[in-house]
Amino acid sequence: TGNSTYKLTIGGKGGIIANESMIRYFADFSKMTSIDLSALDTSEVTNMNWMFGGVDDFPMNIVEINISNFDTSNVTNMQGMFAECRRLRTLDVSNFDTSQVTNMSEMFSGCSSLTSLDVSKFDTSKVTNMHTMFDSCNSLTSLDVSKFDTSQVTNMSNMFSYCFSLTSIDVSNFDTSQVTNMSNMFSSCSSLTSLDLSNFD
Repeated sequence: TGNSTYKLTIGGKGGIIANESMIRYFADFSKMTSIDLSALDTSEVTNMNWMFGGVDDFPMNIVEINISNFDTSNVTNMQGMFAECRRLRTLDVSNFDTSQVTNMSEMFSGCSSLTSLDVSKFDTSKVTNMHTMFDSCNSLTSLDVSKFDTSQVTNMSNMFSYCFSLTSIDVSNFDTSQVTNMSNMFSSCSSLTSLDLSNFD
């Protein structure tokens, strides 16, 4: 398409049915700027671990991901799914069915250009790991996690660290009875003026 760039199209008769495992499917497409997955049938997928995730030294350049049609009803692992997508400006995960997910660690870590993120309808009742979940989402000014069910979570370390634009966060309903690690949970959340942890166990 010019400037040594290419458009990749994947097709299949009757559509495209994704594999049960989509671990690191697009993780090494570090120069990719957009991807349209509206025709991808993800109903059989159980693992989306690092599906679009980059690493600190090799962040993703993707700006736009169309995942509005994703069926995530069978997914159990979303670890690092969008990690280090530093240029991603919008991300619609509002319709994600997360009822089977047990691991959300690093899910949005390093998404430093996101200005909004709707996770208010996430079912986190089976999640045990939220380590670094929103770490370095430093453009977010608000984040609604007030309805998160954290009754099974054992690791909340670095969960909101370096979210230094967050002015408020409601964790007053968090059930921390199973948590063994809270290290750096709110580290460098320098814009917070109040924080209610009175119900923390």
